[in-house]
Amino acid sequence: MYRVFVYGSLKRGFYNNALLYESRFIGERITQDETWVMRSLGGFPGVIRKLHGGMSASISGDLYEVDDMTLARLDRLESNGQFYSRELVRLRDENETAWMYVLKNDHSYGRDMQPFFEGESFIYRW
Repeated sequence: MYRVFVYGSLKRGFYNNALLYESRFIGERITQDETWVMRSLGGFPGVIRKLHGGMSASISGDLYEVDDMTLARLDRLESNGQFYSRELVRLRDENETAWMYVLKNDHSYGRDMQPFFEGESFIYRW
């Protein structure tokens, strides 16, 4: 089993969440690192690591436990290795890790979104 952290169209209530119908929803989580930038790609978001300057923040999303077949379906949807790259990230609170899809060639896609200030930090939410 694998833990996958989703932040866009795969979240509960969004159109690609059907791919996770056989997976166990663990709960809402936030990335531990505040080094992310979320970009709008029209109908869905993508995230990149902050390269230099500008705003960066944590990412809010849903954590799922998925099997091999579901992970393969997610890799196909996200064009893992081509459009997105699946990376292991650390999540807050329980100091757990999960796979998250990060944009490849991040300098050329979408427009930067604005994070929300929540509690003591900035967080991106789709």
